[in-house]
Amino acid sequence: MRWSGLRISDCHKFNDSEIVPNQRNDGWNADFIQKKTGTRCITPLPDHVKILLDGLPGRMENGKKHFFTCSYTALRNRVDVLATRAQKDKPFAHGFSPHTLRHTFAIQHFNKGIPLAFVSKWLGHESEEVTRKHYRRWIKTTEQIAEERAREANEKMLAEAAAIRQNLMNQTNTDLTNSSATPLGT
Repeated sequence: MRWSGLRISDCHKFNDSEIVPNQRNDGWNADFIQKKTGTRCITPLPDHVKILLDGLPGRMENGKKHFFTCSYTALRNRVDVLATRAQKDKPFAHGFSPHTLRHTFAIQHFNKGIPLAFVSKWLGHESEEVTRKHYRRWIKTTEQIAEERAREANEKMLAEAAAIRQNLMNQTNTDLTNSSATPLGT
């Protein structure tokens, strides 16, 4: 959920046949049919997640390894218990549900500058507008961060260009001062 954006209902039914190589063949994707919408969804799956899933004992059913062997309710309760333990020393700033992990996936991708179209597709949303509606606050923040970074980059490039120009002018002045003042042809 945290690393893939899957809903807990999709994690509960997730199996090894739904992990496929990515297009470049240098990583993995989760390629599955969403339980909520019945639509196909393909989302990046980090290598460490694949390794962890492969390490689970799972349950074989119809030639497929199902990673989570408990009921949907038990899986949800286990995630809630883990979240409660994680808050023992420092409570979360906001409420938690397993769906919070899906939001974390989306927001962290927005904060890294991943375009809305990709995040929307990975989440399996019907349209980009659905994603925009749910995450508009974070999208706006990300746009502001991007604008700030672009402004900083432009200022840095202008300062570098001014320094180069100044160096060239200094060299030209030095060359003129040190050049021979002998008239041509003498």
